[in-house]
Amino acid sequence: MPHYALSDGLVALCAIYGTVVLLRQSEQQAACRLIAGGFSVIALAALTGTWRFIRGNDALFEAPHLLFSDFAGISGFLWISLGLMGLITRLPVAFTWVCPLIGYGVLLALNLTIPALTVTSLFILSVQILSIIQMMKKKSYRPGVWHILSTLSLCGVLVIASIPPLNPDLEWHLYHVVLAAWALFLTLSVKDFLSEK
Repeated sequence: MPHYALSDGLVALCAIYGTVVLLRQSEQQAACRLIAGGFSVIALAALTGTWRFIRGNDALFEAPHLLFSDFAGISGFLWISLGLMGLITRLPVAFTWVCPLIGYGVLLALNLTIPALTVTSLFILSVQILSIIQMMKKKSYRPGVWHILSTLSLCGVLVIASIPPLNPDLEWHLYHVVLAAWALFLTLSVKDFLSEK
């Protein structure tokens, strides 16, 4: 299982890259802070998983890894979704930062994180599709292409997560490599979109 650390580490690298790049853009666009916040919790989950598997699937890190992964899949995806929406329209700051945190806390308390992961994944997919339409309307073709690749990667993540695995090792790596591609393509899309403004 130590090989699981490789693809988890790739997700961490892409999410950290997204966090750094978008924090640099945040002076130009406040919505970038939300997207960077989402990427940072994805990086935290991936780094925890990387450390867990480097240590030979250390049971001490299993619960934090799963907790951070759920947090990234719910609050992180919501922050990224709201950040993408914020690139197009203004959203109230308190709403965009606080609601995903409260929502995650309630879902965790009610033990509803698994169904919520599906809902947030479908929500971010919808937001990404709407963002592609907006980019094409604004003739932002290069960011639009990155965004299309990101959206296709997210579709791949959802498909991989929903089918029964034939080979758990292969499924693990495929899921995480495609998730890393999603983060990288989304970062490049937002960066290029802001550079056109």
